[in-house]
Amino acid sequence: MPKQVRTRHRPESVIPRETLAKEVARILEEREMTQTEAAYAFRGSPSEVSLIVNGRTRGFSPEKLIRVLTCLGRDVDIVLRKSKGSAGKVRVVTR
Repeated sequence: MPKQVRTRHRPESVIPRETLAKEVARILEEREMTQTEAAYAFRGSPSEVSLIVNGRTRGFSPEKLIRVLTCLGRDVDIVLRKSKGSAGKVRVVTR
């Protein structure tokens, strides 16, 4: 009988990476920054900026994207409060 192989599925992050990446793209467009300038701002590479801007967030942790946002001059607040129901929820709000 062949041995069963279990594959581990990495659970998706609670913080939506796509939302963070869209904010990075919006900031770069607003500032008319090139990918090279953006990479210099957060000490990354232009290819990383390209991946983020094009929504290819696989391989980027939410923490990395948050660091990129702070390097681009954004404050990131994480607020914890008691849930109104039995289970809490996560949301990202941009202002």
